[in-house]
Amino acid sequence: MIVGVLAAFAGAWAAIWLQRHSEKKKELERRRFTIYMLLLELKSLLFWSVSWELNKKKPDPNVLNRRFDLCMRIADEVRKADSLPEVKEILRVLFSVSYQTEQKRNAQLQEILDKMGHAVNPRYQSIIREIDEENSLLMVQNPDHYMDRLHQMRGF
Repeated sequence: MIVGVLAAFAGAWAAIWLQRHSEKKKELERRRFTIYMLLLELKSLLFWSVSWELNKKKPDPNVLNRRFDLCMRIADEVRKADSLPEVKEILRVLFSVSYQTEQKRNAQLQEILDKMGHAVNPRYQSIIREIDEENSLLMVQNPDHYMDRLHQMRGF
């Protein structure tokens, strides 16, 4: 009788532990996806910093403010997903002043996106990467056309 009670208790405990473990894993994957999408948004804002840097132009304060706000949002999500392997790299990209150029920050961000993309959705990540490369090539080859198309697409 005692053996039966202990076996039932052990079985119930194991079921609860497995359920909690599964829920934690699902929550981490949800946060990973959220962080990944926010980092993609940051990459689009970082594009402007790289562009201003290359063209030696003064940054738009509105874009810089949006970028800072987004960095704070990402940092908050990263704080909630502390077991994410990329935490250190993400926080460096968000806040470190040690990058000599925004191009280097952008390259590091792309590496993080590549790593996370394989875990989030490999097919989506590879397609987004192709689009990013096409856009970057067009920006270098014909900046005026690129900017015209961007303004048409985004409505600004």
